[in-house]
Amino acid sequence: MFDYYKHQLELFAQLCQDQQYLAIDPPPERKLLNISQQLPVDLVIKCISDSRLPFDIRASFCRLMLHLHVVRGSPVPAVRHARLWRDIPEKVFIKKYHSSALESYKNENTSMDSNGGHMPVIEFHQEILETVQNYLLELCNLNNGHQPILVDLPEYADQNRLTYEVINLAKALAQFGFYDFEQMLELTQYLLIIVDSCPSQKENNNLINNNSKIKTHTKLIRQISKFTSITTTKNDEEIMKLLN
Repeated sequence: MFDYYKHQLELFAQLCQDQQYLAIDPPPERKLLNISQQLPVDLVIKCISDSRLPFDIRASFCRLMLHLHVVRGSPVPAVRHARLWRDIPEKVFIKKYHSSALESYKNENTSMDSNGGHMPVIEFHQEILETVQNYLLELCNLNNGHQPILVDLPEYADQNRLTYEVINLAKALAQFGFYDFEQMLELTQYLLIIVDSCPSQKENNNLINNNSKIKTHTKLIRQISKFTSITTTKNDEEIMKLLN
């Protein structure tokens, strides 16, 4: 039963990929299944956070969250270098810095809630950030300094997949500008802790006889490495904006 439900969630996520609005929120006259109405954002957040559910089900919900509720509209546009002096504050603090482009994106784009109404992104984006942060924090707390966080064993494959989907969701949130500067630094710290706790290349070579296991583990490490490079670049851009 769980396997059937997992594949159904993956099918929904695939239907919504690349902003396919006929699946996400079709017009009423088409009489199609409205996935965003059937699986509202608050319900998906609860399912991702519920530790009673299997890891693979939570991972499928996380992927669905990405394509159904997060990737809506266009990412935050590039920084405008030509600005009026009156638009530039005299003092800017890192903790209070926010992107005006993000504010317009969060207010203009909406998603469906459990009551069937449309709610702006600004109403639920903080809950998504907290869900991602809580999972990564819990993952980092499991590290006692002797064992890696990402265990490269078949029985941990589902948990590693959930970690991969959470990091992939965090990557999209960063690309769409949901993280402010301070949150980005904190997120980068979590990711570096996960990478630092991974086994060395020599230890990984001893497990080369299990190709599927190595493939899953390597894919996750590659995703974390990509994301840390994105967050580092984004942090540098924010610093340059503050200095200019």
